[in-house]
Amino acid sequence: AYRLVPIKTPREAPGLYGRIAPDIMFKNIMQKFKWGNLKDYDFVYLDENHRRLLTNLRIQALRLAEHLLLQGKKDSALQVLDKVITEIPDRHLPWDGIVAQMSRLYYEAGAKQKARMIADTLLRRAEQDLLYFYTIANLSTNRRADLFMSYRQDFHSMYQIAFVLETAARNHGDTLIAKRARSIITRIDSLFRQNPDIIQYLQ
Repeated sequence: AYRLVPIKTPREAPGLYGRIAPDIMFKNIMQKFKWGNLKDYDFVYLDENHRRLLTNLRIQALRLAEHLLLQGKKDSALQVLDKVITEIPDRHLPWDGIVAQMSRLYYEAGAKQKARMIADTLLRRAEQDLLYFYTIANLSTNRRADLFMSYRQDFHSMYQIAFVLETAARNHGDTLIAKRARSIITRIDSLFRQNPDIIQYLQ
């Protein structure tokens, strides 16, 4: 919950307000918060409001884990990351750019296999999506304009995810993941060069 205090805190990033109390927040997330049974079901329908709420929980957990790492509390940061990955499964709310940032934090905390597991899933999906985008590029001008505009957010997200994963993997010596992510970025750039008109549909 937000609390009004007479202290000005610079904004860390767009959409992030105020400051956090890591020790209190850690206890709330790990012990007090009732996560429900989402992870126990194979299928749960989530409407837009529920998806937005769960996305916000991921963001706040990511923010806490980052602060804990800055304090040198790697074990606590890993507990938070593991908790949110388990409680909000990919099968119910597909991993996105926020979870790509969690992969980065796993690398920073020394949990390379967990970081790679997330990265592999996100990159495999990006590779599949990219094949679809190349297929769209071969359609008639009007048809591909409509499709690229409808998938604009997905396209930007794919590029950002690949960039985050490449940087994180390269900084921590995971050349395999870094090369896969760089390949996606290169293929996106190639798609732009071959079809320069696409850029206007993605703005």
